[in-house]
Amino acid sequence: MPDHPRFESLEGLRGTGKSTVAPMLAAARQAVLVPTVPALYQPLRAAVDQRTNVEARMCLYLSALFTAAEEIQSHLNAGVPVVVESYFARCLATHRAMGARLGVTLPRRLPTPVTYYLVCGDDERRRRLAARDKPAT
Repeated sequence: MPDHPRFESLEGLRGTGKSTVAPMLAAARQAVLVPTVPALYQPLRAAVDQRTNVEARMCLYLSALFTAAEEIQSHLNAGVPVVVESYFARCLATHRAMGARLGVTLPRRLPTPVTYYLVCGDDERRRRLAARDKPAT
């Protein structure tokens, strides 16, 4: 039995270090780092992020996560450990905070990670966000 989980997720606010820690954790675990917004979603993501319809945005991100979950399950079935920067918890919490009121019940068949919640002081988080090149999502 491995001494670490087979599926791990990092959760936290923007700027807490998920994108920095995830590749390091994946390397340390000899795991694959699976993007939870797969490449095929990226062009649509950019367009939807500019709109004001929070429910449409939430549905796009949920669709991306369900697609990623299939890839995650495939890796797990092959015995390959997986790390993700964030998973369903962040999507649901973020969109709820943005005003989405869709009721979502996740199917039990989804891979369930061990989740680590990253935190960072507000001043440091603001400094990181000001210095980053990534679009706000």
